[in-house]
Amino acid sequence: MITTRSLPVIPGTYNAEAHSIRVTLATESPVTMLDREMWDFVPEKLLMKGVKLPASNQIPLLNTHDRSDVEDILGSLRDFTINGTTLEATAYFSQ
Repeated sequence: MITTRSLPVIPGTYNAEAHSIRVTLATESPVTMLDREMWDFVPEKLLMKGVKLPASNQIPLLNTHDRSDVEDILGSLRDFTINGTTLEATAYFSQ
């Protein structure tokens, strides 16, 4: 089973000079996920009050979660904000 998630772009936030755009990383809206302990599909809800951001305020933006090759690093996510029930960040892309 392959689970995919979208990375919605926030309209009007593209910055050509910085090669960046604001994106929605997570919301509190439930999504159906496989519970590997129960082997059943359950609603999963990510609560914003549980968000833990890295001290560096930056995480790598990877191609398919692969850290084994530098070419799979597409850029970084920075400038995190929680807006009510939504976690947003700025995606900075390598040139």
